[in-house]
Amino acid sequence: MDADAKQPTAEDRARRRVEAEVGLAVHRAAYLAVNAGLLLAAGGFAGSWWRLAGWGSGLAVHTGCVLAEIGRLVERELARERVR
Repeated sequence: MDADAKQPTAEDRARRRVEAEVGLAVHRAAYLAVNAGLLLAAGGFAGSWWRLAGWGSGLAVHTGCVLAEIGRLVERELARERVR
């Protein structure tokens, strides 16, 4: 790694984690609001299952990415604490 590269501070990591969680919350809220509106407009679930499933799979991937990133940050901090 480059000696001049700045290591992220605890504040940088916390900010990144919060931004990821807020992004996920916005995605989840949009999913619920838009799909609820589409279900009401369509008059039911019958013609809307593919929209729910498609967007839902994207939301699941987004959730997995956020949780994996949080896990990596926690592991990095644990390793750093073990060295101290």
